[in-house]
Amino acid sequence: MSAIMPQICINKFFLFVCIIVIFLSVETKSSLREYLEPVVKFKNKLALCFGPLEQKRQQIKRAFYKFIRDVLSDGTIDECKKPEDSDNKIIPESLRNNGSLLLRNYYQQETSDTTIIPKNVSDDIETTTVTFTSTITSDTITSATTEHLQGDSEMNSKKTASDLITTHGYKVETHTVITVDGYKLTVNRILAITPGFTSVRKVALLHHGLLGSSIDWLLLGPNRSLPYLLSDHGYDVWLANARGNKYSKDHLNLDIDTKEYWDFSWHEIGHLDMSAVIDYIRENTRKKALIHFIGHSMGATALLVLLSTVPHYSLYLHSAILLAPLSFLFQVKGPLRYIAEGRNNRFLGNKEFVNAFPEHIVKQFCKGEEDLCTNPLILMANGGIDTNIQSVKHQLYDQTPGGGSTKTVLHYAQLIQSGLFQRFDYGTVKNLLVYGKAAPPEYALNEISSPLVVISSPSDWLSSTRDVETLSAHLTCDVTHHVVKRPGFSHIDFIWADDAPLLVYRLVLNLLQEIKDKSEALMI
Repeated sequence: MSAIMPQICINKFFLFVCIIVIFLSVETKSSLREYLEPVVKFKNKLALCFGPLEQKRQQIKRAFYKFIRDVLSDGTIDECKKPEDSDNKIIPESLRNNGSLLLRNYYQQETSDTTIIPKNVSDDIETTTVTFTSTITSDTITSATTEHLQGDSEMNSKKTASDLITTHGYKVETHTVITVDGYKLTVNRILAITPGFTSVRKVALLHHGLLGSSIDWLLLGPNRSLPYLLSDHGYDVWLANARGNKYSKDHLNLDIDTKEYWDFSWHEIGHLDMSAVIDYIRENTRKKALIHFIGHSMGATALLVLLSTVPHYSLYLHSAILLAPLSFLFQVKGPLRYIAEGRNNRFLGNKEFVNAFPEHIVKQFCKGEEDLCTNPLILMANGGIDTNIQSVKHQLYDQTPGGGSTKTVLHYAQLIQSGLFQRFDYGTVKNLLVYGKAAPPEYALNEISSPLVVISSPSDWLSSTRDVETLSAHLTCDVTHHVVKRPGFSHIDFIWADDAPLLVYRLVLNLLQEIKDKSEALMI
């Protein structure tokens, strides 16, 4: 009897909350969030008291989060089932917790007949594992000649993100968000200017990748860059900047030249920066609209950190799309693996990450032009191969890397060594002081309740398809995994490749359109 009582109490608690939400009108749902958030937090503490019921607790918690999120966003209960005719490959529940090998075998069976796409891709060829049909077509994404784009690149190479947005003909606001530990983050907002788009739910937050900045999203220019495509379709677009990059170097108290200033990794970017930015966006958008999140590389890592350490932030997301997420890094190659192996890393220092690798590392890993290989981000991403980035090549010399801490890179190197997605390893003594245990704890990915879409490439040196499959295997939420099959599609190609609009952004737009159509159908 005593073993059954905790479960009965939890179920009665949920029933009570659900009855309240159902009987309150939809019009008051925006004001309910402030009351529901402490309820969610209390629910977590209540459920955590009953360790023997862990599996049941996880099922109840995911259902609870999903119910509240759907009621707050649409005023209806969303069953979260894909249409019967959809080709989305949702990872089966039976495979999620059985390890990456079993999941990988399943995924290869489902996609083994996918055609390998040549480098000159035509508009009617799909490179992902899924084919979508929607009102958005390839005509939405305008092509431009390489000569014209290179000319624009040379003129724009010295501009800031805000300047570039204005030059490209869009309205921009620049906001400053201050984190709880004093870092001043710059956030660029592109205002939707397309007539007829007024939906308060269409808010998009984009977060850049490793050693990046908000300007990375803009270099392809109008009609091609993802933020502009989103703005053209009515989204209120926010571009985040992580602490320590060229747009977010200020601090309330710390001097940028001190070791204390640079004592952060992607953990703080996710746990502190991302939470502050989301809170700020919600406070500055009407009715605190739910957010469509899109993160590349480290931006995806940051969201995984936030949702696993502060799970109630799932309530604020309408969707989450992760491009080349960095989490499990078994398959990493290139300079980042060199760093992980600890071969004479004294050149790294303990403050801002280096602007260029030493000559011996460049010679070992450079596969393309020497000028590009002097850029540490490009060298780590694909060895300086420039085949797919001709239109932005001239801008990369001046606009990248955006900057970041050495600790951020070392934290990724740690994941290569450990094979785990875990917090920073300070060594046994300091780990005991910081975490209360000798080894750094792993991130609780099972706490993430938001459905995720992940997009990967087998050619990615940093976030291979196999490693993304491993991530999917550790998640208990719904995960849809798409793969870009074009040979040589690298980590930086997700944002800078000439064919990224066709191979990645068209898919993103279709996914968002599908979510929108589904929400509207539920409200009828």
